[in-house]
Amino acid sequence: LLRDGKCRIDGCTIRGPLDVHHLIPRSWGGTDTIDNLAAVCKGGGAHHGLLVPHGPFILLGNPNRPDGLALIAVTDLPALAQLAAQRARADQARAGPDAA
Repeated sequence: LLRDGKCRIDGCTIRGPLDVHHLIPRSWGGTDTIDNLAAVCKGGGAHHGLLVPHGPFILLGNPNRPDGLALIAVTDLPALAQLAAQRARADQARAGPDAA
């Protein structure tokens, strides 16, 4: 929660109350490591209940980057594939040519 400071859903400015969300749910094999966690708002009208495994959206990407997460409907598989490929290219470009 300290890393994020506010809800990580793009455009949301709510700073509390927040809940820790597992990007890959523990029930799907996700871990409790910082790379799999992001702060999301909870309570009335909150985003946490909209996210998998209970809701229809997935928060996808790298939670360690300020612009690293995207909210995508789990039914939008082409968008999921496109975002994953885009993020992989960006990560590879940042790592440099010798990182392979």
